[in-house]
Amino acid sequence: MSNPALRDVPPPVQAIFDAINSYMTGSQWTGVNASASHDGSGIVNTISCNDNNDPNNYYNFTIKTAGVKISVTPLSVNLGPGQSQQFTAAATNPDGSPINSAKFDWTIGKGGLGTVDSKGLYKAPVTVAAASYDTVTCTIEGQNSWSSVTVQLHP
Repeated sequence: MSNPALRDVPPPVQAIFDAINSYMTGSQWTGVNASASHDGSGIVNTISCNDNNDPNNYYNFTIKTAGVKISVTPLSVNLGPGQSQQFTAAATNPDGSPINSAKFDWTIGKGGLGTVDSKGLYKAPVTVAAASYDTVTCTIEGQNSWSSVTVQLHP
């Protein structure tokens, strides 16, 4: 029996692997894969492994670590050329308590047509040739949390 050779495995995940190894005596875990992704409200860790001694023995585990949650209003808007929209954001801790002094960063998605300032004020371009979309993303400083909204532009 051997544990998967992973670095920085969260303790709850390691405990699960230890329990599996105790239960499945003679297993030889190989093919361990781990990934972490950010889904906007926390970190999702996915770990997979299989047993070299028995191809029918495999294990997949996903654990989500709750992070700071950001909500942006409004969720979407329709604007014409040269119009603007003020977006606002609020942040909460994993326990749901508000973060009153959160510093937000506002950005426009790649290839965006409009602009957004540091306070969330979006300005559509003066000329819009065809219906298109911009994505405005709000992140909170020091966190991997984000929220995006859609701006539909009309000529």
